[in-house]
Amino acid sequence: MKKIENEDLDLQESVNIHRIAFEIYEGGEAEAELVRHKAPRTIETIIRVLPVRVRALIYLQAQVYFTLPVSIGLEKPTRTIETGDVAFWPQGNAMCIFFKKIEPAGAVNLLGKVTKGLELFEKVKLGTNITVSLID
Repeated sequence: MKKIENEDLDLQESVNIHRIAFEIYEGGEAEAELVRHKAPRTIETIIRVLPVRVRALIYLQAQVYFTLPVSIGLEKPTRTIETGDVAFWPQGNAMCIFFKKIEPAGAVNLLGKVTKGLELFEKVKLGTNITVSLID
């Protein structure tokens, strides 16, 4: 039986988690971790198109979302989210950042969590430019 070394755990974690950055025009930078096992096809499809520049939309003063140039269906769908969750809404081809706890407009593919700068999304206005990129 092979003993698991710390290096093996680090490699496994890096393969299963993709870190992304949200550069909010005149608002700062936030970060999130996308956890591959939550929605592997959705996450792989999204990271292939990064970086992208998008325009923010607001839902019920609790969620920032924006369309991405991808089309993918439901994968492990849920309507239960928590504050800080990052999800993909297939019906609108949109990535969603939930900065307050609400029920999404429809079923979403849960992707991960905002790990830094969640409070920045509360200040985002309709149409604000956001650049989403993969962190090396």
